[in-house]
Amino acid sequence: MDSFESNPELGTPSVGGASRPPAEVAPDTGRPFTSKHVLRFGVGFFFSLLWIVGLMVVAAVLLPQRLRDIGVESPEALLGTISAVTAIVSLVSNLVFGNLSDRTRSRFGRRSPWVVSGAVLGGASLAAVGFLTSPILIIIVYTLCMVGLNMMLAPGVAVLADRVPIGRRGTISAFFGVGLTAGAPIGTLIGSRFIANPLAGFLLAGALMAVSGVIALAVWPREKSSTGLPPVASSLKDILLSFRPPRHAPDFYKAFVGRLFMLISYQMVMAYQLYIIQDHVGQTCWSRPRRSRRCRSSCSWSD
Repeated sequence: MDSFESNPELGTPSVGGASRPPAEVAPDTGRPFTSKHVLRFGVGFFFSLLWIVGLMVVAAVLLPQRLRDIGVESPEALLGTISAVTAIVSLVSNLVFGNLSDRTRSRFGRRSPWVVSGAVLGGASLAAVGFLTSPILIIIVYTLCMVGLNMMLAPGVAVLADRVPIGRRGTISAFFGVGLTAGAPIGTLIGSRFIANPLAGFLLAGALMAVSGVIALAVWPREKSSTGLPPVASSLKDILLSFRPPRHAPDFYKAFVGRLFMLISYQMVMAYQLYIIQDHVGQTCWSRPRRSRRCRSSCSWSD
């Protein structure tokens, strides 16, 4: 068995006396980052497919239909309000939970407690939307779902920097990106199958979001305890300063602005695609072998 020792000149571990470049060393353990680690982290991040499928089942199909089913006078306007509120809450909660996870000291590590808690909160609240008939309560509970989702995502994405060598981050990010890219249309397709039976769809969506974080942690190598890490300054001033945007970082702001406009253009269509298809393309809601009352109340039916 190879000995594991530190190379003081390079600042990187070595196996059997042969130094390894930082690209092959796990930042959190200082041990070699093998192909097995690549596979486990990659598969864990690929399970982002599950939460995005659950979210899109609701966001793209069931939530817009739900607003019509409960008799909202102007569902398009209310959907826009929900999107605006959740966007602001998501932005703030992503920053807050990312920051809090940096400061977490527990035997389960810095990120794992937040990933599990966020997955459960997000999944439970997403499923709960299917039981509500009040527009105000739908806004509140769906916003709570976004809080839970960002409680899971912000610490989860930070795992890349914490535990994956810089030379492998592109590979692991690709697994994450493929999961998101594939999950969005899959979620929309699945949601369309539940438009006549929305409660079952909401429950499925919530379950998918809840298990996504649990599965990721089960697949990833276990996170080390963070109780031995040095404490982080936690005065109110220090916490507020930690939210200060980066300075002298033009690449950050180019990426931020590019992603901002990309998401705005995408959401302009995605959020309203059910209404576009129903009201402008002329497609109808149908089910087999018989019509659903909910479907019949807001859509015409055809065989």
